[in-house]
Amino acid sequence: MLTIFSHYFSYLFNDKYSQGKEIFINIPGCDPEIFRIVLAYMHTNTLVVPSQCDYSLFKAIAWLG
Repeated sequence: MLTIFSHYFSYLFNDKYSQGKEIFINIPGCDPEIFRIVLAYMHTNTLVVPSQCDYSLFKAIAWLG
């Protein structure tokens, strides 16, 4: 799902040098809760924005897309 939705992940996971390797990535400014929301958005195509959301959610979506 990540590689279909995101050019970033498509490049990261389909790169010939990353095949069969464990990959750790750091997404600047994206805490686990934000990433969970982004994953849910990728899966459902519906963005649920928490009432206490800041700009980092939209920044993460733009960065990963």
